[in-house]
Amino acid sequence: MKILIPVDGTNASVPVVMQGGFVARAFGVRPTLLAVVPAEKHRQESQLILDQALKRLSDLGIEAETKTRFGHVSVELRAEIEEGGYDLLVLGRLRKLTWLERLFGNTATKVLTSMPTAILFAKGVSDDFDRLLLCESLGVEGTLIKDLKYRFPLFFKGGREITILHVMSQMGAQPGVKSWELRASAEELIDAGTLEGQLIQEELGALTEKSRAQVRPRVRHGPVVEEIMAEAEEGGYDLIVIGAHQASGWQGFLLENLAIRIVAASRKPVLILPRVRGPEKA
Repeated sequence: MKILIPVDGTNASVPVVMQGGFVARAFGVRPTLLAVVPAEKHRQESQLILDQALKRLSDLGIEAETKTRFGHVSVELRAEIEEGGYDLLVLGRLRKLTWLERLFGNTATKVLTSMPTAILFAKGVSDDFDRLLLCESLGVEGTLIKDLKYRFPLFFKGGREITILHVMSQMGAQPGVKSWELRASAEELIDAGTLEGQLIQEELGALTEKSRAQVRPRVRHGPVVEEIMAEAEEGGYDLIVIGAHQASGWQGFLLENLAIRIVAASRKPVLILPRVRGPEKA
C-alpha cells in the first residue's frame, strides 16, 4: 500500500501529517511526504518543509520517504499520483463551497471527481480505526462496502466495528415507498422484505465468512448530510467512509456535491473512495 501526504509547512499541514502517519502505521507502511515548490531555486525551502514533517512523524515512531516536485501544486500533485501509483492521498480541511464554485468547480471538486486514488481528509485526527461508518446512500447503492474491502482489506480484520448507514429522506423516496418505511429501522425493513431491506441484506452478504469485522446495518431518516453528521457524532466513530460523487454538469450543480458537503461539515476524518475500476478482487 502506498500513501501520499502533501505538505506545505503551514499549520494546516500538521493534522494531515499526523493522520497520514497514523494510517501508515496501522497498515505497516512508510508513507511518502511530498513538497511542491515553484522552481529549483526553492529546493532549500522544500527541504525545510519536509524535515519539519519528518520530525513530527519521527516523534510518533513513524518513518517516511520524502519527495520534491517543481511547478504548480495541483498539476504536480496529480502527476505524482499518476506516476507513483498511490493507493491513498491524505489532504486537509475543506471549506464549504459557494454556488459559483459548485457551478464552475474548484481544485477540491476536480480532485474528488477525477482522482483514481482514495482520498482521506484529516478532519480531526484518529490514531486508530476501530469503528467505521460507511455511508452507502451517497454513491451507487450496494457497492461501497465492496469497494472498501477491495482497497483496504485490513479494515475487515482484527474485530473492527463497521456500521453501514442508509439515510432515508422523504424528499428522495421512490414511488411505491410506504410512509412507515420512512420511519422504520434497518431490522424492520429487512423483516418486511422491502427494497431497502433487500439492499441492506445484499450489503451484509458482501462480506465473506472469513471477515472478522463486526458489521451492523443502521437506518436514519431525514436530510442526508445532517443525519450522517448526527450519526457520526452520536456513534463515536473513528472514520467516515463515503463514495465519490457521481453527478456532473447541471445535475451536480442542482443536487449539490454531497461528498464535498460531508467533508466540509465533518469533525471526523473522512475517506472518499472512487469506484472500483475493472475486475473486483475476492
